[in-house]
Amino acid sequence: MPAKTKTVPSAAILHTVDIGNYSTYAITNNFDDAPRYFRSMRARVTAGTRVLRADDLNPLVEWKGHKYHFGDKAHSYSRKQASAVENKISDVNVFICSVLATLRPLHDQTKYSVILRWALPNPDLEHSSGRTYGEVFKQALTGTFQFTRNGQDMEVTISPEDPQYEGYASLVAAREEGQVSAKGNIMLIDLGGNTANGLMIDSSNEIIEATSCEGRGGVALATEIAKNQLVADRIGDTPSLAVIMEGIASGTHCYHEEPAQHWNDVYEELLGEWYTSILSEMKRRFRAHIPNTKGIVLVGGCANLLAETLAGKPGIYIPEHPELANIESMIAQQLQVAA
Repeated sequence: MPAKTKTVPSAAILHTVDIGNYSTYAITNNFDDAPRYFRSMRARVTAGTRVLRADDLNPLVEWKGHKYHFGDKAHSYSRKQASAVENKISDVNVFICSVLATLRPLHDQTKYSVILRWALPNPDLEHSSGRTYGEVFKQALTGTFQFTRNGQDMEVTISPEDPQYEGYASLVAAREEGQVSAKGNIMLIDLGGNTANGLMIDSSNEIIEATSCEGRGGVALATEIAKNQLVADRIGDTPSLAVIMEGIASGTHCYHEEPAQHWNDVYEELLGEWYTSILSEMKRRFRAHIPNTKGIVLVGGCANLLAETLAGKPGIYIPEHPELANIESMIAQQLQVAA
């Protein structure tokens, strides 16, 4: 039987979440010393499905008829989906479950309230409802959620801040740290799994333009690898883009870690073409602002793939851990209590 909820004394607890293409990161102020994470892979658990063991790295969440197993364990289910190859804001209920999966008991207490600091690729993008994605998702995330996480009944009241643009906090942090010019415009490219998001800020750190290129993130690189005839012949079947992306992320550059099914000999060329394509598209979309652009910041789960290639290039900055840049920069912001 699930344990009864225990209540945390009322306090302003800040919970920061970054749902990335490879991993989902979260940190709860005063309870965590560093971001916790689990793989951004999920499996829908339906009636009759054998449920695998759950833990903090593989959280199992049930809320309002939605039941998902997150983390590496999701690989073992037939109905699995990787955030890396999908649009993570296509289903608000899946997004909510992803957030709930990050909310664990705090010192064994299962009933508490949090201020949610979070981000979306483009909060101002128009939703099918006529409102913005930021408005729709913020409303959906506001309130008290009763759910089960890893067999424990949870009751968490969420007060979300306005969603930030993914990458904005890390872009401002890079400028404040002196990693890029304090003058002119700075362009950010947030390289996710499915999308490559772009931001352009001016010298006062105001966003002057934003864009999102769906299908141009790491999945585009995986697609080119899958289409390469040498690689296709080695794999001998229709390659799974999610499996290729696992091989890229792990650094093995092998399909299911099989050395014979590799793409090492074509990877560097395809990587360069992928980056050039993204940069060209961003410059095209931001063409009115490019003449006054003084630097580029690359963050996100796929930015580390370019760290060696772009090392030492003037005007280009990639944080040491670009996959953590967003959440670490959001954590560093001053606590702002949601209205």
